[in-house]
Amino acid sequence: MTVRYAHMSQDTTRLLLRIDKENDQAAFREFFTRYAPRVKSLLLRATRGDGTLADELTQETMLRVWRHAGSFSDKKGTAASWIFTIARNVRIDHARRKRPQIDTHDLAFVPDDSPRADTHASLKERAQQLRAAVETLPEDQRSVLEGLYFDDLTFRELADASDLPVGTVKSRARLGLARLRRHLPGESS
Repeated sequence: MTVRYAHMSQDTTRLLLRIDKENDQAAFREFFTRYAPRVKSLLLRATRGDGTLADELTQETMLRVWRHAGSFSDKKGTAASWIFTIARNVRIDHARRKRPQIDTHDLAFVPDDSPRADTHASLKERAQQLRAAVETLPEDQRSVLEGLYFDDLTFRELADASDLPVGTVKSRARLGLARLRRHLPGESS
């Protein structure tokens, strides 16, 4: 670092100390005069030439410098890098605030409960195949399966209603399901 820049860096560190320790407005004016144009230039490039936004972000950067001057440490880097890091963070914070918030209750984001047309057609075809396969079952197996799956009866309730042992009802259900699997395309046992 040349002598001129070393002196300037030490001088900036002293200004920041005066701002932090004494709330020295004269020190802040000098600091502002020295760095605000450089910060604005950086922010003008970052905002693609939006002068109004660059001014606003420069003011926010300088306000943060005023409030947080005590957090600067010359052991971690130069005052210029510290200030430009603040400016970068101010720009990022602004971009995050500006990002639109998604309303999850908007109807565009609520999933449609109705099945797609191709799914509906496939389900309808599958139901027709199932009805046809059920019709091929012997009456005793069909009535057990209808009681279990359509009437929501338990094996015990079916056994009591038909005066059959529970084991017989379970066997008829198992045999009926096995026969349905053989008759339905794409099903395996």
